[in-house]
Amino acid sequence: MVALRTALVSLLTLCVSSSALALDLENRPSPRNEARPRRNRTDFIVLHTTEGAAKGALGKLRKNGEAHYLVTRNGTVFRIVDKDRVAYHAGRSMWGGHQDLDQVSVGIEVVGYHDRALPKAQLTALAELVRQLRALYDVPAERVLTHAQVAYGQPNRYHRYKHRGRKRCAMNLASAEVRAALGLDAAPARDPDVDAGRLRVADRTLFARLFPKVRLTGSGRSKASPMEVALAKLTAAPADAPAPEPEKAKPEAVVAKAEAAVPKAPAKAKIEVVAKAAPVKAEAPRLAVAPAPTKKPARAPRARGLCAVNTQRGHAQAVAGAG
Repeated sequence: MVALRTALVSLLTLCVSSSALALDLENRPSPRNEARPRRNRTDFIVLHTTEGAAKGALGKLRKNGEAHYLVTRNGTVFRIVDKDRVAYHAGRSMWGGHQDLDQVSVGIEVVGYHDRALPKAQLTALAELVRQLRALYDVPAERVLTHAQVAYGQPNRYHRYKHRGRKRCAMNLASAEVRAALGLDAAPARDPDVDAGRLRVADRTLFARLFPKVRLTGSGRSKASPMEVALAKLTAAPADAPAPEPEKAKPEAVVAKAEAAVPKAPAKAKIEVVAKAAPVKAEAPRLAVAPAPTKKPARAPRARGLCAVNTQRGHAQAVAGAG
C-alpha cells in the first residue's frame, strides 16, 4: 500500500512538472508588484490583445503593472505581476452585475491585434497558461472572457447611456474556434448585463461577433432574454393540454324554467297626459259677400340653388383674379 501511494505521488508530481515545463516562463516583475494588494478571490480570467509589438507592450505593462502575464508570438510567457495580486488590466468593467473585475480576475495580455489570428506557438502557450490558471482557481470555461466582453462605457456625447462596446480588445479570442483551441468547452451565449438592462449595446458589429445568436432592438437592448423565455414557458399552457369542451346546448324546458326563476323588474306605470280641450268660441254670423273677380297669379321668379350661386361667384372671382 505504501509503495502504491509513493508511486501515485511520483506520477502526479511528474505530471505537474511536465505541465509546468510546457510553458517557457520568464519573470519580468513590475516595480509596482510588491505594493499591489492580494486578491480575496479569483472568479474570472480576462484575455487582452496588445495592439502592438512585444517590446513596447512589455515595457508599458511592467511600468504600470497592467497585467499578470504577457504571451508573445513565439510562445514565451512573461510573468509581470504575481498571479494572486491585483493587476490593473480591465479598467471600467462589468460582468453579471460585478464591477471592477481587476479585483477578482487574472489578466493575460496576448501580443497581437484584435482582428488577426494567433500563430500556433502562441496559441499553444496561451492554452496551457489558461489551463493551469483554471485548475488553480477553479474558474469555469464560461468565465474566461475577453476585454471586449467585459469593458463598458459611461454616458457621453455619442451615447447617452451606459453601453457595451467600449473596447474591441481580443474580440478574435471570443470565436468558437479559438476557444476550442484554448480548451474551453463552453462560452457565454448572452451578455447578462445587456439582458438585465444595466447596459445597452453601442457597437452592434462587435456585439454580433461576441454573441451571434442574440437579437437586438433598435435601442440596443437584447430581445427575448432567458428570463423572459422562462417566464413565457411558465405562463403558457402546455402543448399537450386538452382543449376545453364546447358548452352543450341546454334543453328548452330547462331554459324556460331558468328564465321563469329570474324575478322580473316591475313595469313602470304609464302616465297618460290628457290634453285639455280648448274652449269653443261662438261663431259670428257670416255676411254674404260677392266673390271677387279671379285673377291669374303672377309667376314667381325662378330661384337658383346656393351651390350654383357660389359656383358662379367663385368662377367670377377666379376669372377676375386671373386677369
